[in-house]
Amino acid sequence: MATNLESCFHLSHIACPLLRNASLAGGGSVINVSSISSFCAFPGVTLYSISKGRNDQLTRSLAVEWADDKIRVNCIAPGMIATDMMKDVTPEAMEHELKRISPPPPTKMRSKEVASMVSFLCMPPASYALPARSPVEGQSMDDVDRFAGPSAQN
Repeated sequence: MATNLESCFHLSHIACPLLRNASLAGGGSVINVSSISSFCAFPGVTLYSISKGRNDQLTRSLAVEWADDKIRVNCIAPGMIATDMMKDVTPEAMEHELKRISPPPPTKMRSKEVASMVSFLCMPPASYALPARSPVEGQSMDDVDRFAGPSAQN
């Protein structure tokens, strides 16, 4: 809990005064990193999932509190990335869990793909990205449109 939640809370509060008048967009940006585990259940990671779910709520709460100061607070929720946490997961178990995600990602993602999303959310063109948990699941926009339904395709 200390790493996944408390550190985000404390670092955000330390950064808040510095972000009030930061950047060309007239405010700063906080990007929390959650996980697909915050909204999908996986075996053996209950405490991790709880802490990431709380991180999602922290994001929503800070976004509302700091909106008047023009500080945007967003959260990204990456899918499965090849990290030390995943090193003991067998390829078969990984494939089984990936199939549970709808739509399933084509491959495990790389950390640079997550970093690209963070970079975008910090830029002025993302100033209308309201507080949201943005899944980073390895889907193309064509896949997003297909699974979003007819109203999203118009």
